[in-house]
Amino acid sequence: LPEGITIELELPTSGNDNNKEYLLCGPDGVLTPFSALFAIDDTQYRVSTNDFQDIQIKVLNSE
Repeated sequence: LPEGITIELELPTSGNDNNKEYLLCGPDGVLTPFSALFAIDDTQYRVSTNDFQDIQIKVLNSE
């Protein structure tokens, strides 16, 4: 992301371990896959989960 830009996910966390936050996943403990698109100054980004249940941010296009 560009300097000074942050993304805040308003999701509850289930715990904190060694400064790592964990998303609250239930009832089966699996993070529901999701994808979101947004744009900042003509640059498009996609935020999504992957097969390892990590959150990824990708640049789709850039001027």
